[in-house]
Amino acid sequence: FIKMPFIYLNMLENLYLYKEKDKLLRTYVEQVVVNVSDVCFFKCNMCGIWKNKKTNNNLKLETYKKFIDELSKYKGPKTLISFTGGEPLSEKNIYEIISKCNQHKLNTTLNSNGWLINEENIIKLFDAGLTTLVFSLDGSCPAVHDKIRGMQGSFDRIIKGAQNIKSYTKAKGKEMGVVINCVISNHNIHDILNLVELVDKSDFIDKIWLQAVSAPLQ
Repeated sequence: FIKMPFIYLNMLENLYLYKEKDKLLRTYVEQVVVNVSDVCFFKCNMCGIWKNKKTNNNLKLETYKKFIDELSKYKGPKTLISFTGGEPLSEKNIYEIISKCNQHKLNTTLNSNGWLINEENIIKLFDAGLTTLVFSLDGSCPAVHDKIRGMQGSFDRIIKGAQNIKSYTKAKGKEMGVVINCVISNHNIHDILNLVELVDKSDFIDKIWLQAVSAPLQ
């Protein structure tokens, strides 16, 4: 089908038959996960990516563009490309990659630790046509989240970033979704309901995703 480094197609559960009035038209890919960076400057206790050394193994921009052109041939009404890492905002071409997806009317999400979400980058993501920004947030307060993520001040940056996104997009009259992804572990299980309540009461976060940690924490 399509084979490229750092790009994973969820072919079993996410390849759908597109039907109209019970007539089979074609198949389409529902979701593609694209790992655009294998490095990160956080030291999250459920992840070892921060141990990776910086390399020059990232794909070239033209390679991404070619892949997106090919993928668009298999797109459907719900096709989504999720950009992850490492920290995807450390990929210098990420804005052009998202823009290319937008040209093909492909929905996009970007999973970020939030540290690099400033006013300049919010504008770049908005102009590129990002559909949804997903923040990794594992606690309802700095004491929980910052300890898990290994970066003091990261909780406050996420909250400020989410608020700034909603403020900017509201002024522009076009929405960009803001989602929280929380990895549940024994380090924050006691705080999950507090985090859900924070999201529920906020006017700058659209929803929360809860994810179980995939390996035992040391």
